[in-house]
Amino acid sequence: MTDSTPAQSKQSALTLKRPEPPRNLTSLKARFRDLASSELAVTRLERAVANVALAQLLPAGAVKGGTALKLRLGHSRSRFTPDLDVARRATMDEFLVEYGAALAKGWAGFTGKLVPVRPAKPVGVPPEYVIQPYDIKVSYQGRSWLTVRLEVGHDEIGDTDHPEMHLAQDLAEVFAQLGLSDPAPIPVLPVDHQIAQKLHACSAPGNERAHDLVDLQLLLTEQVDLAAVRVTCKRLFASRRAHAWPPVVTAGPTWATVYANAADGIDCALTVEEAVEWTNGLIQRIAAARE
Repeated sequence: MTDSTPAQSKQSALTLKRPEPPRNLTSLKARFRDLASSELAVTRLERAVANVALAQLLPAGAVKGGTALKLRLGHSRSRFTPDLDVARRATMDEFLVEYGAALAKGWAGFTGKLVPVRPAKPVGVPPEYVIQPYDIKVSYQGRSWLTVRLEVGHDEIGDTDHPEMHLAQDLAEVFAQLGLSDPAPIPVLPVDHQIAQKLHACSAPGNERAHDLVDLQLLLTEQVDLAAVRVTCKRLFASRRAHAWPPVVTAGPTWATVYANAADGIDCALTVEEAVEWTNGLIQRIAAARE
């Protein structure tokens, strides 16, 4: 997909003649191939559409991680992310019951089934904040399509109290081109909370989260209240009690490769060294920001 201005995207969406919905999975896959220029582009577009469709069915909470950036900034302006990360407001049991029922009922021909996965043990994240992963076995019109990794965390310091509603224009346009129903805007983590969580993760000792540096650069292309970010960072670091605010980001041994893969096709710093320097500068700017 090529970049376009909001005005151009809006105009093209308005003038687009929507086709009939795909009657089956074969038809849906054919339309993806018609839209995308390569197999890799097809895969990335399918994942983006699947995540948006699955997010239509989520219980109360907020989408976070790379999918939140895609919803906020658009498919063409964000890195590829195969996962759907969410922060829930209810208990885990309540979330699973409600989301499982919603997935079984489905949205616009998409249905799903939750399958539990053994959780990882990320460096620098207290056990009570570890994300619980599930696989969502996604079907379209009754036929098995693909698997999306769902990572479920809980509300931290009120990050789901006032989610921001987003659905990037280019994603909405893709649904129209495919002949699918119009998705509703999706609740995503407020930008100050997302920045705080990414700064905490990429500054934890021994972490491998160089991709967070790409996301931080993308988030800062929008207007951000750094004073509000400072307050949220201080609260999050104090709540997690893993390492102190303000931190210093240091590149790990795998970071060059991880960063290069995440930055592919994205307008951001070319090297991980430049990205680390930029991120540490951002931390200093946030720490110095006042209301």
